[in-house]
Amino acid sequence: MSTLDQDQAVPDHFVQIETPKPDLDTSFVSETPKFTLQWRNLSLKATVINPRTKQAEEKVILSNVSGTAKPGELLVIMGPSGAGKSSLLDCISGRNKAVEGEI
Repeated sequence: MSTLDQDQAVPDHFVQIETPKPDLDTSFVSETPKFTLQWRNLSLKATVINPRTKQAEEKVILSNVSGTAKPGELLVIMGPSGAGKSSLLDCISGRNKAVEGEI
């Protein structure tokens, strides 16, 4: 069946709707930062409930993590689920203040 034949085969009660292309808002884009972001020896612990024993335990989330992000660099943080990627970003951004080390 050609494309024309397929279009003609669509019943009248179906309407093809074009997906609108959104205008890209670039107002949030700023210049590249002029600073280097550096973190040294970040360590973070959290109190969690052990599902087996139902007891509170202290768990190490981050242990002596260090890194640098220079202006214009793309930083990729990879790891399995539960490895501490979000916790690291929370510490660097200041959302989590219960961290040891330097930012």
